[in-house]
Amino acid sequence: GEKQGKSSSEGVWMTFVYQGAGKKQSATADICQKDKRCQQLACDIQWCLSKNNYQQSKCAAHIERWNACCEAARRKVEEAEPE
Repeated sequence: GEKQGKSSSEGVWMTFVYQGAGKKQSATADICQKDKRCQQLACDIQWCLSKNNYQQSKCAAHIERWNACCEAARRKVEEAEPE
C-alpha cells in the first residue's frame, strides 16, 4: 500500500484525537474533550503540527500547554467529586 507521509501524520493525529469513553472509564477520562480551553489548545496543536510537517518537537510548547490544561481539568473534577 501507499504509506508515504500519511502514516506518521496519522500517528501524531491519534495522539490527540478522542477515542471514545467506555462505561468503565473514570469520569475524568474525557475531561480534555469537555473543557473548552483544552479543546482550543488541541486545535492549536493540530494547527502547529500541520504547519510544521507533523514534527512534534516543533510544537512541544503547544503540547505542554495542552497537557497542563488536561491535568488541571482532571484535578478540578477529582476535587469536586470525592469518592
